[in-house]
Amino acid sequence: MRRRLVVMFALAVFALLLLPAAALGWANGTGGAGGFGTHDWILQEADRLAAQNDAGWVDLDVALPHTDDPDTVFHDFYYHVYDTTGGDVYGGAPKKVALYYASKDISSTDPLDAFLANGGALIAQQPAQKGRDAAAVLDVAGGRGTMISVGPYDAAVIHGDPGQNGERMYDVYWSDGERFNFAIARDALVAIDAARSMYCAGVE
Repeated sequence: MRRRLVVMFALAVFALLLLPAAALGWANGTGGAGGFGTHDWILQEADRLAAQNDAGWVDLDVALPHTDDPDTVFHDFYYHVYDTTGGDVYGGAPKKVALYYASKDISSTDPLDAFLANGGALIAQQPAQKGRDAAAVLDVAGGRGTMISVGPYDAAVIHGDPGQNGERMYDVYWSDGERFNFAIARDALVAIDAARSMYCAGVE
C-alpha cells in the first residue's frame, strides 16, 4: 500500500512538472517570439486544411514570423480572438487584422482629419476635475455610449457628433484621478486600443 502511494505521488509530481512546458505554447514556444508555438501551429493547420479544399493561399514563409504579433508587437489582448461557437460571435480579430494591415500609410505629419481618416488615433489629457469622469460623460451622451474598462479605470465610449466633413468619430473618455483622458479615432477598436495601450503595453 505504501509503495502504491509513493508511485502515485511520483506520477503526480511528474505530471505537474510537465505543465509549465505545455503552457509555453501560449507564449509561442520555448524560443519566445522566434519559437514555434500555438499561434504558428494554428496557422499551419489552417493552411493545411484549406489546401485540402483547394483554398490554400497563405504564404507561410511570410506569415509564420508574424503570428505572435498580437502578443509581442501590438500587445493586443482585447481583440485577440474570434469565436463563433453556438452562433454567437466573440472577438473582433478579423476586423483588427484589417486595421493593423491596412493598405493606407499613416503618417504623424498628416493633418488631423487625414490622420484619423487613415486609421490613426489621437490621445489627449487634461487636468482632472471633480465630477468629470466616464459616468458623467455617459449621462450627457445618453444612448450613444457604453462603459468599458481602460486599465483599472472605467471609461465611456461615445459615437461622437458629425464633424465638418459629416463623419462621426469614436471617443473614449476616462479619468485616473489626476488626468482626464480621451482617445479619438474613426474606428471604435482603434480608439479603445489607443486608450488601453497606455496601460497594457509590454504586458504578456
